Amino acid sequence: MVRWRPRQAFEALYWYATRRRVRARNCLRRGFAATPHAYRYWIRHFEKADRSAAAVEQRCRAISYAPRFSIALYIEASLDPAQAAAAIRSVQSQVYPHWELLIVGGPGADIAHVYAEQPNIHVVPGCAETDASAIALAVAAASGEFIIPLAGNAQLPPAALLHYVEALQSGKSPSLLYGDDDCIDSAGKRHDPWFKPGWDADLVLAQDYVSAAMAVRTRAAAAVMPLRNVPAGIAPYALALAISQDPATAGTFQPMHVPRICCHLAARDADRTQASRARLVASYLERQGAATAIGQFGSVAISWPMPEPPRLVTIIIPTRDSVDILSACVASVLEKTRYAAFDILIVDNGSQDRATFEYFEHISGDSRISVLEFPGAFNYSAINNFAARHAAGDFLCLLNNDVEVLAPDWLGEMMRQAARPDTGAVGAKLLYPDGTIQHAGIVLGMGGAAGHAHRHLPAGDAGYFAQAHIARGASAVTAACLLVEKRKFLAVGGLDEVQFRVAYNDVDFCLKLASRGWRNRYVPAATLVHYESKSRTSDFSADQFERYRAELQALQRLWSTETVIDALHHPSLDRSSETYRLGL
Repeated sequence: MVRWRPRQAFEALYWYATRRRVRARNCLRRGFAATPHAYRYWIRHFEKADRSAAAVEQRCRAISYAPRFSIALYIEASLDPAQAAAAIRSVQSQVYPHWELLIVGGPGADIAHVYAEQPNIHVVPGCAETDASAIALAVAAASGEFIIPLAGNAQLPPAALLHYVEALQSGKSPSLLYGDDDCIDSAGKRHDPWFKPGWDADLVLAQDYVSAAMAVRTRAAAAVMPLRNVPAGIAPYALALAISQDPATAGTFQPMHVPRICCHLAARDADRTQASRARLVASYLERQGAATAIGQFGSVAISWPMPEPPRLVTIIIPTRDSVDILSACVASVLEKTRYAAFDILIVDNGSQDRATFEYFEHISGDSRISVLEFPGAFNYSAINNFAARHAAGDFLCLLNNDVEVLAPDWLGEMMRQAARPDTGAVGAKLLYPDGTIQHAGIVLGMGGAAGHAHRHLPAGDAGYFAQAHIARGASAVTAACLLVEKRKFLAVGGLDEVQFRVAYNDVDFCLKLASRGWRNRYVPAATLVHYESKSRTSDFSADQFERYRAELQALQRLWSTETVIDALHHPSLDRSSETYRLGL
């Protein structure tokens, strides 16, 4: 660890030498999790049960529902025979016995000669011009309840099918299962694991995070065959989208995430398929009025239609003095916001400085701005609830006074999402003044409460599989910049001004929206800078700590955040870290 993380190593040594050994251990764990050796350690310890013949036998005996899997392997003439042979061996090595391997050949591939049929291995008649036609041939020939498209240069871990089957013992009847994956080099060394989030209908359109390790119910696959107009190289992804989007199957679509490594890939190359995926996604979204474009880090950017006519947004800004901060915030909104249908409601919570009232007088001539008095102790929830009742807009944007606009399209991009009927709250990407990320969605359970995902990631870095840069679902978003339809705000009773006066009111609010069936969403194209609590006292100051502790306990009591695993995080990731690293 000294080689890879010298600062953490010496810091841990200091804590150990000063007899603070818990702190030393935590420091070592954080540092080690960021080294190249961490994943090898994880494999050795967390996959131990997959390598024990006795444990595997016991797990197989416990299975009551034992479906058959049909694994479809497409072999092109250009595929390295050694890779194809490794893929076949990986199927033969499955500890779960109920499978068949269907080999489909491409033009020029001498499949029948090279791969003679063996028990459970069948060469499918015919020649597949593309991977899409290969899947169609395999689906027609499959005898299994589930079909698994397997790339010719990929491999299944020995327990892959067992992981899928164990997930199916829950009694649910998913039409698609998908697992986690990693990469494997020619020497068999595994690296670059992707511990994936649960199913997110927005994320799967922007990023293919399911098809590399995927099992699809065969009858659902047959219902969408053939896959039409699918560019070469993305057929498994096209199959996943077809089942989730096609009218023939979308109504009964049930996805299930299996949080185990279920596939080893030769490499990842999202950029290579980016343009093809964008065209495919566009074909599904055009009837909804949405447009697609090339996004960051191999993703597809989706622009949902703007509401017509434009809906009025009331931007609510609580404040108490600190006029220099407030004036910078208001000026940035007025000067940089391209979406024109907005007004600003400043809620003055007991200002006393003469400069503040002079500023209010100065801006009184702007018809877009009004000032509302809310005297008394600072209660962020009560202030915003009071303002919401006076707001003229159909939509409410809660905005801290220590936030400044960076991207002119911030409000328009948030409105594209907020106007969707199933949307709850919409959150923005907030940056610290140094350009690193302060907020990219909130993850439940971090630190036993809730944490900001990807905090301190440089804004131009991909981070953990580009999750900070893709519009997607989120369990919650921060009220420092939060957009919500007013009727939905009122429907859940607004912010809880009794139990969450200052902290965690946004998390509780978002979870109340989700409990009503509305989906909270994070929009990275809406980018602002946040000076974070510049105008109020820290939660950990002596006069605020008891209040904060009561709010933390309320969150834990109401939403079980001490034990919950966020569906958009992962049980193998560290719950104590706002950066996505292995939990060791």
